[in-house]
Amino acid sequence: QPANPILLSGDRHISEVSKIDLDGFEQPVYEVTSSGLTHAYTSNNAKSEPNKYRVGELINERHFALLNINWETLKMTTEIRDVDNELLQKVVLE
Repeated sequence: QPANPILLSGDRHISEVSKIDLDGFEQPVYEVTSSGLTHAYTSNNAKSEPNKYRVGELINERHFALLNINWETLKMTTEIRDVDNELLQKVVLE
């Protein structure tokens, strides 16, 4: 069993972080979805896309994601930032 599994995905032109607790895993499994800076799914329908595992908000503007790892504590955070490098969302991956 992998320790602290994190799935990285993209090409949806949105960003979101999902979290699920699975039997047999001590830590939750996270999925971080992010897309490139060139396109965004800006339809109002994007904001209403259901995801019962979502942590925080769905981001539907041009953005990029960062995964920050503190190698001493093994704590991780993800940051979603807009094209001007402004922080849109920060999620601690526990």
